[in-house]
Amino acid sequence: MKNIIKICGALLVVLIMGCEKEDNQDVTPANAKLISPLKNQSCELGIKGVNNTSRLMFQWERAKNAQSYDLIVKNLATGQNYITYTDIYDNFKELILINDIPYSWKVVSRNIGSTTVGTSEEWKFFFVGEPRKNYAPFPANILGPKQATQVAANAGKVTLSWQGSDPDADTLIYTIFIDTIDGLQAAKESLKNISTSSVQVDIVSGTTYFWRVQTSDGFGSSFSPIYSFRVN
Repeated sequence: MKNIIKICGALLVVLIMGCEKEDNQDVTPANAKLISPLKNQSCELGIKGVNNTSRLMFQWERAKNAQSYDLIVKNLATGQNYITYTDIYDNFKELILINDIPYSWKVVSRNIGSTTVGTSEEWKFFFVGEPRKNYAPFPANILGPKQATQVAANAGKVTLSWQGSDPDADTLIYTIFIDTIDGLQAAKESLKNISTSSVQVDIVSGTTYFWRVQTSDGFGSSFSPIYSFRVN
């Protein structure tokens, strides 16, 4: 009888340890790896639709521990999320997009047993309706000053910096619009056709400025969102 009790006790310990191991199993979803549309490329994979739209298939690799995915697509021309799809149980999703618009996209991996999500890289692409010989550059990515930040002047100047990219890898030039009204006023001659990705501008302490960047490849152009900053 004692042996039977010992055996039963040992089996119970094994079962408890197995349950604890299962309960403690990590279910945190990994970051998905994006496949298509390609990063920083023009995309001609759409299927023609109506009213200047086309259908496009987004694809990514399945992420470890992921039960579902969110697909987030942003319209870079407006800076706003174009569409967000949730509860996707496959590793692909077809969307209808407006032609001739730069977009970015990323995928969020989810597991109902985890409070943590996995987030993929964010890729930019230019979506083409009909094939063209040249594609407009992507809107510049503002590096600094960031939106609604406070900056300190250095000898009455502040450095504006950004990053440009183009689907055709064309040489880019920039025009900087900066004012104290809305960022939509005419650009100064000294801030037109800049080949570098940063510039120093004269500023006044205690003033709020609005600015944006126009990126041109000599054939087409795009505008960044309007950013603001206040000078200490």
